[in-house]
Amino acid sequence: MTLLGSESILATHLAAIEHAETHNAASPRPDDSWRQPVHTFYGGAHLFRAETPQRLGAIALGMFERYAPDPAHVFSALFDASTGDRKNLAGPTSDEPTGEDQTGEDPTDRGATAREAIYEKICHKLRHEPIEDLRIDFEDGYGQRSDDEEDGHAKSTARASAHAFLHGTLPPFFGLRIKPFASGLSRRALRTLDLFLTHFSEVSGGQLPPTFVVTLAKVTSAAQVALLTEALARWEQALGRPTRSLHLEIMIESPQALLDAHGVCPLPAFLAAAAGRMRGAHFGAYDYLSACSISAPHQNLLHPACDFARSMMQAAYGATPLFLCDGVTTTLPVAPHAIPPHGTLDETKLLANRQAVHRAWRLHTTHIAHALTQGFYQGWDVHPAQLPARYAAVYRFFHEQRHQATERLQRFRHEAERAVRTGTTFDDAATGRGLETFFRRGFACGALTADEAMMTPARGEPSDP
Repeated sequence: MTLLGSESILATHLAAIEHAETHNAASPRPDDSWRQPVHTFYGGAHLFRAETPQRLGAIALGMFERYAPDPAHVFSALFDASTGDRKNLAGPTSDEPTGEDQTGEDPTDRGATAREAIYEKICHKLRHEPIEDLRIDFEDGYGQRSDDEEDGHAKSTARASAHAFLHGTLPPFFGLRIKPFASGLSRRALRTLDLFLTHFSEVSGGQLPPTFVVTLAKVTSAAQVALLTEALARWEQALGRPTRSLHLEIMIESPQALLDAHGVCPLPAFLAAAAGRMRGAHFGAYDYLSACSISAPHQNLLHPACDFARSMMQAAYGATPLFLCDGVTTTLPVAPHAIPPHGTLDETKLLANRQAVHRAWRLHTTHIAHALTQGFYQGWDVHPAQLPARYAAVYRFFHEQRHQATERLQRFRHEAERAVRTGTTFDDAATGRGLETFFRRGFACGALTADEAMMTPARGEPSDP
């Protein structure tokens, strides 16, 4: 007899631990080869054409060139220079260099160089890949229409997107959002998806983009996910596609999606019901806030209720390969005064346009930065003029942390992945993996280059542009 009790009791507990470890090991884990888009652009199905992605990119670039024509304008327009250009909207970073500059260079010059680098990257992104993930929307962005009208749009969007796919002009990630499996809309949602898949396959010769995904709105039960999973399996058989080649995403838009009537979190059950098909979970903030009885003037992505919902999604899905996506900023960067086709506006109206666009951009970058600090690297966009703010916020987030992250990662690797101290920061193996993930994400979205990642600053060099 030992202090731990009999050997049989100890063996029983050890067997239970080994069983739990085996179960956890069999659960899906992130794959180092993936690329997560930094946003999903939702657009109404009635507006989609084959040339829509290029047209959206042209609008975004035009707005960027008009209202942020140079690096200085970008940072004053998008990051509220009235609070100081050193304001870190992505949250505080530890071990930020302090004290006198020891490089002998003018810090202002280095800041200007950083701004120019970010500005050029935004321009390049808007010209070459303005939309990373596009979702043809048959839900809120589409509204309630007659069955004949929705049938027509299901067919026309399928044909248009198939032509874009064959010509290589679809974004890297692509799919459609269908109506929820509730309120008598299930049959309508499945019919739309059936028509879309059938007509897309007819035009494309049976091909589908490898990243194609179906987004199911307003999920509240595992049975809804199971129904879509079964439908996708049947379509795979009908279309002669490989098993589990059709994927789905779910939208978390109500408190019932986080806690059921028994006080149990159903998020893991949603993932299990998808039987290996689920690729992401998107947060529908405004439906969620409304369901929480939060009045409209107080509904925004910074509300503590949103933080709680995102934390629940992180707790349930953080160790899985799922893409977690934040909600949308509803204040759009739209100029109140239209510019005449042949003419111009007076200075008062031009100023009002600039102020409206810049105000919306600053709000959007604030929301994005807040989400990034919570580990949500993806968010919704619903207007092309939001894209400059999206990439500015994401690129600045990676750029302002790259020096510190590079130094910590290099020291960690030098110590053969043992726990190390960099300044006043202690890093262990988990932190090392997190630093590597930081750079993979930065590379994938165009925020960082390999050369930048390997540049370790001299002590005293500011990390924030």
